Amino acid sequence: MAVVTFAPGTVILKEGASINQILIISSGSIHASSEKGELFLEKGDVPAIFDLYCGYSFYTYTAVDNVSCLSYSLENQTVSDVMKASSGLGELFAASMCRQCCHIFDDYIMQEYHCDTFYHDLKNSYQEYISLCHKYGVTPKQLDGIEELAPFQNQEELPGYLSGYYEAAHNFEPAVKKALFHARPDFTDGFLQKAADDVHEVFGHIQLLTAYQADSAYLLLNTGRIDLFDLYTSLCIEVTRMQEDTMSLNAAISKLMIEMESQPAIDKTLCRQRAAQYREELDAAAEAAEQPDDGKTDELLNELSGSAKCILKYADYAEDSSKRFLEDLNRYIHTSDRSSQEDEVHTLRKRLTLAFYEIYTAAFQFSITDKNIPLPVRMFLLFGYIDEELAGKDNTKALAKLAKQNLSDPSRQVYTLYDWMKEIYYGRKAPSRNEFDSDYLQYLHEMRFSGKIDAATESRMAEDAVQKVLFELQNMFPSVNKVTCGRVTTFCPLFSEHNCLRSPESMLVTADILHTALNQVRKVDFKAYYRETVFTMPEAGINRELIQCEVLPDMILMPNIGVKAILWQEIEGRRRTTPSRVMFPLLCQEDIPTLVTRVTGEFRWEMCKRMQGPRWNDVSELSLTSEYFDYVQFYRKNTELSPDAKEKIKLSLQRARNNYREMFVRDYIQWVMFESTGSPRLNKVSRRILLRYCPFSAEIRGKVGGNPLFKDMFERYRILNTQERRRLDNIFVKIRNSGKEVPEELLAQQRFLEM
Repeated sequence: MAVVTFAPGTVILKEGASINQILIISSGSIHASSEKGELFLEKGDVPAIFDLYCGYSFYTYTAVDNVSCLSYSLENQTVSDVMKASSGLGELFAASMCRQCCHIFDDYIMQEYHCDTFYHDLKNSYQEYISLCHKYGVTPKQLDGIEELAPFQNQEELPGYLSGYYEAAHNFEPAVKKALFHARPDFTDGFLQKAADDVHEVFGHIQLLTAYQADSAYLLLNTGRIDLFDLYTSLCIEVTRMQEDTMSLNAAISKLMIEMESQPAIDKTLCRQRAAQYREELDAAAEAAEQPDDGKTDELLNELSGSAKCILKYADYAEDSSKRFLEDLNRYIHTSDRSSQEDEVHTLRKRLTLAFYEIYTAAFQFSITDKNIPLPVRMFLLFGYIDEELAGKDNTKALAKLAKQNLSDPSRQVYTLYDWMKEIYYGRKAPSRNEFDSDYLQYLHEMRFSGKIDAATESRMAEDAVQKVLFELQNMFPSVNKVTCGRVTTFCPLFSEHNCLRSPESMLVTADILHTALNQVRKVDFKAYYRETVFTMPEAGINRELIQCEVLPDMILMPNIGVKAILWQEIEGRRRTTPSRVMFPLLCQEDIPTLVTRVTGEFRWEMCKRMQGPRWNDVSELSLTSEYFDYVQFYRKNTELSPDAKEKIKLSLQRARNNYREMFVRDYIQWVMFESTGSPRLNKVSRRILLRYCPFSAEIRGKVGGNPLFKDMFERYRILNTQERRRLDNIFVKIRNSGKEVPEELLAQQRFLEM
């Protein structure tokens, strides 16, 4: 035993640090903090007592004032050995454990309460927003994710007796405590280990609660301004322009700001920035409201008046069907809540959706040979626009201006859906696979096999451009349009103001934006879109050489306001060197770099599965998917992982709903966006797998190579890479000795190995 002292503010033990001694506070107080909560320890308490058996600290312990502690080394002895050497310590250890357990369990109960309260506050605030919109005669806007938000649910509930068990033990009479724990080291050791296991189980549940609150807080405030705060402030600004009384709105916004400040998951700097922006925009709206109307007629809006009738006429839609559609459209425009889950509104959206795809298909076929497509029709084909009142005056003008631009860039493989359909019509692209993973030719073969068409019809349809377009419009388009939109339960493909939380100009996805984001990913994961292919040169004695070639994806922009991107297929047909197909909303309300990183992770996983075939998860054949599958499936038995790492994997798996691909994609996003900057987010096993199959570029390796987390792995990668480069140099010598020039394919492989 020794006596150690700590000055105020001294960090006694850091979170994650190994524990090599037992400390008992003899005077002073210590503050323990982490994302799991905080504790205040005083005389008689044992810091990190529940971590002694796992060997490292879950909290950071800091001296509040002058602290004096008794220290017992754990270098050559166990906790049980320490108690056997001094019989009174067992009683003290048990008492400190019970006090800390009670506090941690109370924290857990309070966090559960806060999660439940926060859930109801968010739901009620959104309903109040809708009510305020109705009060002021404004169409409420839909907040993505708020309808799907559910109360916190834990897949594995804590045993109900735990809290009462340790509270009862804490409140035992001194005589009972002495009888149980004094001079009974084996019994006390078992009690302490059981308590430590229970505490760490609670830590896992606290992490789930923390993650739930962080996910929910994103709906309240986020950097993309697609949040509840923006709904309220935008409404207040609009009502201010209308010169209406905003007292009730101001009260609701003040309540929201108090909630934002109280949420630990929300950045307080962001709170202040958004509040300042709101005040500036509100002042500008008030000033604009005082300006007299110049009385000028908006010529563009006059041109677009009656858009729906123009589109229906252009598509040559049947008269009866047109009449029903216009009646449904009018009813939808005047529906107070277009996102309602009521049966009547749900049925109305469904009828409009079916009609939309019929009209779109017909309008597209007429547009193929039309060099002067009317502006409303072009807006319909590009954005799903149908009516100026449904879209809103400002949005209609913005879409009209955007529709006059060239939004596709085939040279960089970026296409609006309309231009993508033209690529298929003119035979430059093949139709996409349908939701059953059948391509167009397979689909025709299945039709013939089932007797729906004969061989002659199959041959004719295989070359029919119109049938290819119809296959794409009837299979890929409806499914992908709904998924990229993100609002699956309330989806309607018509452009509506209530879905538009920002101006169309600010949401427009362009080829420049996509390729900037794609290049950011490629600068980190340089191998992301490379495929392995076979090169042969028999005249130089090279019968089979595996080389890498980069194939960037085709990116198709769907005519909707959306929040998601989707990898629809990783290759075209069976050729592994064909582009993948990735779909984005043309007007996107989410962060494009994150979406591009996500779909790249999905591509990584699906392409590996495609290459490996049925053995994609067989660890005897090493690959990205097999190693990652094995890592997640058997993480509990992995001795390389600490208990905390295992808890985090359990949490990640629950958040990914036990979907291994989704868990990998989340790790991939952390790898590209954070680990590449030297900010560790992954455990050592996940990091090793990603480094092996998704290595950083030479530039990134140079920047973070000094970090001990990467140093050894980078060295192994360097050795393997050097061996491969030497082998390729030997092939170059062999080719030159045969009197031949080194082909460009092998020179490209050399450049690839230098990345």
